[in-house]
Amino acid sequence: MNVSALSLPNSITIKPLIFMIAYIINGKSFGNCVDYVTRRTLEEKLSAEVAQKQRADEKKYESNNGEGIVDHLSKDWELIGASSDIRLYEGRKAIADDIARPTRTRKPIKDPVGHISLDFHPKDAPKMTNERMADIACDYMKRMGLENTPYIIVRHFDKAHPHCHLVFSLSLIHISEPTRPEPIS
Repeated sequence: MNVSALSLPNSITIKPLIFMIAYIINGKSFGNCVDYVTRRTLEEKLSAEVAQKQRADEKKYESNNGEGIVDHLSKDWELIGASSDIRLYEGRKAIADDIARPTRTRKPIKDPVGHISLDFHPKDAPKMTNERMADIACDYMKRMGLENTPYIIVRHFDKAHPHCHLVFSLSLIHISEPTRPEPIS
């Protein structure tokens, strides 16, 4: 018997489940949210530590004839998805500005930043590739009515369970009916 999928009468197929919890957070600052999900504070700290170590290593390098000194910053996050209108290679400020863009042409709302953390069960970790996690996150956004808005999807590796963060603008979303399949005119 195939344990990956079970076919029942009337063509109903039960596929293996992925267990997921969504934490929904709204906020005011696109920049702070992008900084959080891309670990800006941690990276600045690591960068300072690496710079300090590099200075020490340069002295060691000179006395070691240049052998065995290669260090890289370790990142506990990865950008795994984004809408096509996000300038990914221009830095955190550009990303935050692109996500915030719809707020400039709409009536202001109190908390325009959408931030959702999708947390998966640790037993699903072996199956949770970046591509699969991004697909699940995009499907989740679509089912929640979070379409036609700039967004990024960032995976974190700092916990035992796989998880990712969605950051998007709420100004284009019909908050009162987020699961409605068609836009409200």
